Amino acid sequence: MTAIVLWSGGVESTWTLDHVLRATDHDTIALHVRKFPLNSAMQCDYRAVMQIAPYLRKTRRGFDLQLGSVQLPLGVSSEWQGILALMAANICLRRGDITDIYFGENVEEHELNRPTGRTTMMHYLSAFLFLPEHDRLVEMDIAKAAPMPGVHRPGVDKRKKELVRDLEPELREMVWSCQVPIAIGSVFRPCGSCFNCRLLTEANP
Repeated sequence: MTAIVLWSGGVESTWTLDHVLRATDHDTIALHVRKFPLNSAMQCDYRAVMQIAPYLRKTRRGFDLQLGSVQLPLGVSSEWQGILALMAANICLRRGDITDIYFGENVEEHELNRPTGRTTMMHYLSAFLFLPEHDRLVEMDIAKAAPMPGVHRPGVDKRKKELVRDLEPELREMVWSCQVPIAIGSVFRPCGSCFNCRLLTEANP
């Protein structure tokens, strides 16, 4: 069995990857995608991923880190979850051996999205994985004939504070959550005042 974990380097996705490595024996692919041109937060996400990956390989077990990228013209906005879901679906359709996809979501995000009807990662994955044209793609040798993977949000019943507290201190130090990093020379520091920074501070014992 082979699983893809959508990994940003933040609290929810790092907790999810840690959960998969601890609770399953799946061959695991951690997918991290960067959007160019990079903003400061995405640079910090990437640095977090590159710090955390060797730590998890040493303390948990091995996994495959796949780095993807997408180039967007300046001024063009995009729904980032949609791009990430599309890349994950592309891996599934081409490989044919992916049994599970995991992504991070906490109960606050779930409760916020439900009444608004906002398009979520679950919507995007469902749309891209269950393409009506799948049989035609198989005939054209673009996709593999295989059952569609299960999609899982193991942290969806937990609040962000709980997910932070579940992470061991070393991981808590390495995850990146700040939405508006402050540049000090070539180093970025958390702002300490955005929503995610405040949650991380409150959750730390």
